[in-house]
Amino acid sequence: MRWPRRAASIALDLALVLAAGWLAFWLRFNLEVPEEFAALAVEAAPWAVAGYAIAFSITRVWRHVWSYIGLPELRQLVLGVALGAVLTASIVLGLRLAQFPRSVLLLQPLIALVLLGAARAAWRTLAEHRLTAGGARRLVVVGSFQDAADALRTLKGSHQWLPVGIVSPVAAEVGRSVQGVPVLGRLQELGSGCAQAQAQAGLVA
Repeated sequence: MRWPRRAASIALDLALVLAAGWLAFWLRFNLEVPEEFAALAVEAAPWAVAGYAIAFSITRVWRHVWSYIGLPELRQLVLGVALGAVLTASIVLGLRLAQFPRSVLLLQPLIALVLLGAARAAWRTLAEHRLTAGGARRLVVVGSFQDAADALRTLKGSHQWLPVGIVSPVAAEVGRSVQGVPVLGRLQELGSGCAQAQAQAGLVA
């Protein structure tokens, strides 16, 4: 990831952590945060940002390329958010901020995980849309679930190929999907499956 884009992703992550903190206060007080607690939120905000920044650095969340986000990266994100929550709680409790609502420390990481995950999912969806519009060749993968899953992981993010369907030798797999790519039919339906998906090429997995 180039440095300007990486810096932008870091800034967005920290902005979403801040937003999660404010939303946590907002939900804790039924959408109306009293002035004294708003002041507490402002006082705690930089410490929350610092805690999550340290956690994301330790768990290498900021090394991810959002266009290729998958399950391993999401697991790392969960770990980073959990560590960030622990560090933030440790700092805030250590500062002994009077009357700081403990429930906010539980709500913030949950909201942060939703916001951070949604941002990455939206970026990957946009990247895949750009890939479709960019003229990648439509490809049908021939193979069972396991073989197709391995091939799709290899093709993930390819600018040359766009998987649009799977043709499987296993009848029970027809109508299901792998990584968002539908199983169009069995091997004897390869021709009709390619026509249905408007595929330009096939790959035997």
